[in-house]
Amino acid sequence: MWVILVVATWPLYRLVVGIGEWIGGEPLRFTTYALVDAPAMDDPMLGPGTTAVYTGEAIFTVTDPSVLQRLAYLGPKAISWVVLAVIAVLVLRLLRRAEDGQPFTRRSLVDARWTGIMLVVYGLVLPVVRFWFLIVLLGQTRKEFAVAFSFRDITVWPMVLGAVVLALAQAIYARGLELTEDAEGLV
Repeated sequence: MWVILVVATWPLYRLVVGIGEWIGGEPLRFTTYALVDAPAMDDPMLGPGTTAVYTGEAIFTVTDPSVLQRLAYLGPKAISWVVLAVIAVLVLRLLRRAEDGQPFTRRSLVDARWTGIMLVVYGLVLPVVRFWFLIVLLGQTRKEFAVAFSFRDITVWPMVLGAVVLALAQAIYARGLELTEDAEGLV
C-alpha cells in the first residue's frame, strides 16, 4: 500500500511545486524537444520576456507568464495526478477485498478491468494532451508560431502496464469469480 501511495503522490508533488512557483512569481521554465542539434542557438522569433536555448532539446524561460500559460503548464500534471489517484483507489479497494477474504467478486473484476483500461487510455491520451498544452504554451511565447510533434513524447509503459493488468484481470479475477460462483452453487 505504501508503494501505491508514493506512486500516486509523485504527480501531486510536481503539481504542488508548480503551484508554489506560480504563487512565488517564479519564471515559468519548461523543456521540450528541438528540431535543431547543438551548438546552442538563441531563437530570434520569441516574444518579449521569453528566452530559449536549443541544444537538441528546447529549454524555455518565460519571465512573466500569463495565467493561461501557467494553467497549460500545470494541466498535464493535474491530469496525471487525477488518473493515478483514481487508479490508486481502485487498487486499494482490490487489496482491501483480498484482506477481507473476498478477492473474487464481480466488483473486483470490474475494478481490475477499469484499472487496466485507465492505464491504456492514459498512455494513449497523455501525449496528445501534452502536445495541446505545449501549443498553448508556445503560442503565447513566439512572434511566429511553429510547433512539431515527436514520437519521443509517447510513453509506452502505461499502455504495457494496462495491458498486463487487463490480462491479469481476465486470467485471475474472471476465473476466480467463475470458481467462486461454481463453489457457491455446490454448497
